[in-house]
Amino acid sequence: MDAKPLRKVLDLERQKDYNDTAVFGGLDKFLIRWAAQTEGTFNKPSVLKKFKQLQLDKGSYSQLDKEQRKTKIDQILAFVDEYE
Repeated sequence: MDAKPLRKVLDLERQKDYNDTAVFGGLDKFLIRWAAQTEGTFNKPSVLKKFKQLQLDKGSYSQLDKEQRKTKIDQILAFVDEYE
């Protein structure tokens, strides 16, 4: 799992106060693409299950309020910290 690009984008999103402006086209587009590229890298079913629970492929970030966006980013980074 190459999480460097993800970390960079999520750090920028934090700096921009969770306004969904860290990447052109919004964070949903980035997360969907990153999830598709990353999903196949997990060898353990338990890790894949936790990854899928993040629902990065659903494109729901833009529909969240600021506090929910912060929580979502914290969840993603916690997963990355645990499995990177």
